[in-house]
Amino acid sequence: MDKSPEVVEELIKLNAGLIGKQLKKFGLVGDPEALSIGYEALYKAIMTFNTSRSSKFSTYATVCIYNSLGSYVRSLNTAINKNTISYDAPVDDEGTTYLDSFKSTLTADGKLLEEAGVKEIMQCVELCIAEVNNKTQRSILEYWRKSKFKATQREIASELNCSQSYVSQTLNQFRCNLKNKLGVRL
Repeated sequence: MDKSPEVVEELIKLNAGLIGKQLKKFGLVGDPEALSIGYEALYKAIMTFNTSRSSKFSTYATVCIYNSLGSYVRSLNTAINKNTISYDAPVDDEGTTYLDSFKSTLTADGKLLEEAGVKEIMQCVELCIAEVNNKTQRSILEYWRKSKFKATQREIASELNCSQSYVSQTLNQFRCNLKNKLGVRL
């Protein structure tokens, strides 16, 4: 196969549709970098195609383009994963995580103390804990109560050998039940 600049240019024009089809397959239509990678792969296919093999050029070129675009997509996914925030990763020297540091702007703590008194709240806390049937959830709530509600989710999870997200779910469910018992409206 003649690989003169004129022939290469003509093959690129004739086979540009292969690039479009692969871009569509990967959902990269409109991505200029992916288009450039597709053309580079087509050029590489033209330059490395061996006519002594029994495969057609279009099949060979399609595989080259597909592999190059697949590599590009994997590199994009890697970059995305590197920029992902882990909520379990410590954010300071004390081991506080993002999960520990998130505070709801809708807390009703001040409103609870104004409307109900501390004694009534503690009675409701005991009642809500007693209503929990799951032993692990009850252990989580009792540990939290014994720490005077100051233990972090990470500390509770570590102490009771369960996941931090499970502790978070349990505490959030407990807070909702407590608010319902006290009749607090946000």
